[in-house]
Amino acid sequence: MLMLLKQEMFKISKKKSTIYIPIILFVLMIVVAFMSKGSDAKFYISSAFAGFQWTTILIIIISATSISEEFQYGTIKHLIYSVNNRYIIYFSKLIFVFLYSIYLHLLSIVYTFLIKIFVLGGIPKFSEQYLYGLSLWKNLMFNSFTDLVGSLIIISSVFCIACVTNNGSSAIALGIVLCFLGEGISSALSKLYLQFNGIKWNPFNMLNITNQLGNPSYYSITHLSNTQLLFGNFFYTIIFILLGSILFSRRRI
Repeated sequence: MLMLLKQEMFKISKKKSTIYIPIILFVLMIVVAFMSKGSDAKFYISSAFAGFQWTTILIIIISATSISEEFQYGTIKHLIYSVNNRYIIYFSKLIFVFLYSIYLHLLSIVYTFLIKIFVLGGIPKFSEQYLYGLSLWKNLMFNSFTDLVGSLIIISSVFCIACVTNNGSSAIALGIVLCFLGEGISSALSKLYLQFNGIKWNPFNMLNITNQLGNPSYYSITHLSNTQLLFGNFFYTIIFILLGSILFSRRRI
C-alpha cells in the first residue's frame, strides 16, 4: 500500500497540472476577493474566498483521471502485474486523493491568510467574533473541516463513476453535475420529505452537509439533523467505496 501511495505521488509530481493547480487556485481566490470588496468580508474569509468550492472541482478532476488514465494509457497492466490485487490498487488511489484533498484545503487556508492581509488589509481581524461565538479564523477552520467531510462522498462517488465510464472527461462532467446540481435536486425534493420520510435519506441530500454545518437554517431543506447528515455521508461513502472497488476489480483491461 505504501509503495502504491509513493507511486501515485510520483505520478502526480510529473504532471504539468501539479504545478498549475496551486497557481490556478490562488488566482481564482484572488478574483473572488476583489469581487467581494464592499460585501460581507467575514463570510468570504470564512469560506476561503470560495477556495473550498474550487478545491471540490479540482478533486473531482483528480479523482476521475486517477482511475480513467490507468485504463486509457494501459498502465493498469503494470500495476496489476506489480501488486496482483486490484482492491489494494483501488484503495491506495482513494487514500491518495483524499490526502491530496487535505493538501488543497490547507493550501486554501494559507492563501486565505495571505489574501486577507494583502488584499483586504487589517479589517476585519481574524480574532473578531463571527458565527456561533467563534472567532473568524476558527470559522475558517470549521468550514475547512466540514468541507473535508463532505468531500468523502464526492471522491468515492466520482471514483465509482470513473469505473464505469470510458474516459475521464465523462466522469469529470458527471461528477461536477451531480455535485453542484445535487443540492438543487435535494431542494426540489424537500417538499416530499415531510410526506415520504425515507426520501430525505437520498444521497443528494447528503451533499448539503457543508452548508448545514455552517448554516443551521439549512435544516428546513434537509429535514435531517447534523448527526444524521454525518451518518448518511459516511454510510453512502462506504457504499460508493465498496461498489467502486467491485466495479474496478471487474473492469476489463
